[in-house]
Amino acid sequence: RPLRPGVVALCSLLLRFHCFRVFIDMSSASEIASAAKQQRPKAIVLSSASGAYFADLTAKQLNLPRAQIERRVFGDGEDYYRLDIVERNALVGMDVIFVCPISSDRDFLELQRIGYVLANYGTRRRIFCVPLMGYSTMERAVHPGGIRLR
Repeated sequence: RPLRPGVVALCSLLLRFHCFRVFIDMSSASEIASAAKQQRPKAIVLSSASGAYFADLTAKQLNLPRAQIERRVFGDGEDYYRLDIVERNALVGMDVIFVCPISSDRDFLELQRIGYVLANYGTRRRIFCVPLMGYSTMERAVHPGGIRLR
């Protein structure tokens, strides 16, 4: 099917940076039809803490609202995330763009956790913008017994 103008604008923005890949995950939520009747934006932009700058640019380029994620770390090191939404079905039927650079295991876990929650909250489509950190990982094992990280 043809791409929507917003997706085309996002792809062109990503191509300018030459270092991003877009992964699109489709969802088939049964609550989409009832949520479509409500007046609200059709898409929002979320980001990890380290992806805020690029998410701001993306939201501005696509003229989309920027939603926030509350983050806390408990005393035992456990991470807490909370989407800044008023009610549980606020995301049903919406497209969500999540910008999350991955440079550590914690970043990857945040991407996985937020993606899982977005799917469970009935988002229609989740678009993950993941910056590629080309030289931040070991490309090959340097010493005998070394483990390639990529």
